[in-house]
Amino acid sequence: MRALHLPLALPVAALALVAASGTEAEAVRYRLDVAVTGFDLAADPPPPNDAHFSHIGGATHTGAMDFWEVGGLLTPGLIRMAEIGSVDQFVAEDVAAAVTAGTAGAPIAFEQWFCPGFVSDARCGGLTVYIDMDEAFPLLTLVSMIGPSPDWFVGVDGLEMHDGTDWVDHLVVELQTYDGGTRSGNAWAIGGPQNDPQAAVTLITDATGQLVGGDPVGSFTFTRVDVPLPAAGWLLLAGLAGLGLRARRG
Repeated sequence: MRALHLPLALPVAALALVAASGTEAEAVRYRLDVAVTGFDLAADPPPPNDAHFSHIGGATHTGAMDFWEVGGLLTPGLIRMAEIGSVDQFVAEDVAAAVTAGTAGAPIAFEQWFCPGFVSDARCGGLTVYIDMDEAFPLLTLVSMIGPSPDWFVGVDGLEMHDGTDWVDHLVVELQTYDGGTRSGNAWAIGGPQNDPQAAVTLITDATGQLVGGDPVGSFTFTRVDVPLPAAGWLLLAGLAGLGLRARRG
């Protein structure tokens, strides 16, 4: 008969590590499914055959941080996002500064196009990505240019993914369109006359007259798929492996 014996120190270490894990910020993983549905091929003029959402960028953060809002001015990094679709400067400047200040967690950057079904382009990637969050940074901001366009974009601003008790299990956000306030063109093309001075971000509606129209152009669907083991939990497993299980025949 084979008996397993735990070293005496092991239960004590395990209890200490489990207690420590209870103090860790709870982590969660979300699957983000991006739907790009609002490009009307029957419109006059129709959207181009390379219509898309450009790179998605953002961050998890606290309520002390607000990266953008309707009525506010876009930062240089967000102007670059809205005008040419790149989130590199936004992540490197705005998000990095917030991380340093302790008001944002991990930066988010998905550097690919998100395309509707009628677009076939090598720059188009999959429509599903994953985002990790924890209780220390329970809000989510994401932005993406509607391409090609002068400065139109979609996004969420400070989306609450934790209700104070638990994480949201499933959430669908219809994506309204926003005018970045930096260009006054109204065409399915990058560029156009520059606004001087820069105007504030506005919600695009049927009344404002942009070609993209006032209806939602897609959606972000967030589904909770995994709760990673807290860091102390991994230490517990490492402790078990390090202390080892001694077996002897009895």
